Amino acid sequence: MGEQKEASYIDMKPNLEIIKQERLLNLLQICL
Repeated sequence: MGEQKEASYIDMKPNLEIIKQERLLNLLQICL
């Protein structure tokens, strides 16, 4: 169980980074 939790957390972290990048791109598009 513990190992699965760690794996899912590791999988989620890149997704958060991607979401942040997408938000930044959206903001840039609005500015342009």
